[in-house]
Amino acid sequence: RGRQRSAPRDQGEWTMAHIIVVGNEKGGAGKSTVSMHVATALARMGHKTSALDLDLRQRTFGRYAENRAKFLATSGLDLPSPRYHELPEVAADQLKPGENVYDRRLSAAVAELEA
Repeated sequence: RGRQRSAPRDQGEWTMAHIIVVGNEKGGAGKSTVSMHVATALARMGHKTSALDLDLRQRTFGRYAENRAKFLATSGLDLPSPRYHELPEVAADQLKPGENVYDRRLSAAVAELEA
C-alpha cells in the first residue's frame, strides 16, 4: 500500500509514493499546465503517476487530462500519461460529526490511489 516503483519498472527499486502539490491563489498562473508537464514527464520516465484536481469548480487539470486522453485515442497514439482520478462523491450521512466533506473526499481519493 502507498508504494510505487522509484525508477522504471525494469530497475526493480521501490520507495514510498511522493505527493507533489502545485498551488497558487491566483487564477491563470499556470498551475494546471505545470502539473500536466510534471506528471507527463514522470510518466515518460517510467514512474506510476496519478493526478487529482482539487479545484472542483474549474476542473482545469481534469479537462486537460480528459482532452489529452481523447486526443491520444483518436490519433492512435500510445504515449505515457498520468492517470487522472475524480474526487469521489461522499454522501452527507457518511460524514462524522464536524467532518469536512472536502477533506473526506480527498482522503477517499488518496485511499483509492493506494489500493
